[in-house]
Amino acid sequence: MHKGAPTCSELGIPSHLHRNGRGIDPHFEPEEHYYRRFKRTVHNVPVVGEDGRISGSIVSTRNMSGNREKYCNSPDDVLYDINSADHFFAWGIWEVKISKVEGLRFNHPVEARAYTVRVVHEPEDCMYPHSIIRVLENGEPVPRIKSNMVKTKIREAIAHHTRVIKKPDQV
Repeated sequence: MHKGAPTCSELGIPSHLHRNGRGIDPHFEPEEHYYRRFKRTVHNVPVVGEDGRISGSIVSTRNMSGNREKYCNSPDDVLYDINSADHFFAWGIWEVKISKVEGLRFNHPVEARAYTVRVVHEPEDCMYPHSIIRVLENGEPVPRIKSNMVKTKIREAIAHHTRVIKKPDQV
């Protein structure tokens, strides 16, 4: 007999993170944080600078996944993997105040395109706090930004507002 996908509990995910039929909460408090996990290095290059902030190179402009603070018991909740029992406990965590991300605005240097950044609550069955940092172009979600200059500006601006709250283990 074929067994279905493992349950959230079988994956070792704490019950407070399970969706359990809860709906989307679009309201973010001004002081609420967004948490994202990260590895120590990318392509053998450390991703935390001397200033304690992350490198813009690990900030994605394509629907960056993380957790919102409101539904987490601690930032460590972002270290659970909803697809496997092999969680990311050795990884680091950075945080950014959602109001800082939502205040970002960029204009294309040549074309009439305005970019804004939003945080959207997109709960998963085993991760209710799951949220996305999404880039909008002229008010519409954009799957991919073509301008490398705009991507770099967005990455650097988000990275500037981050704070590392857990450094990755030396693995």
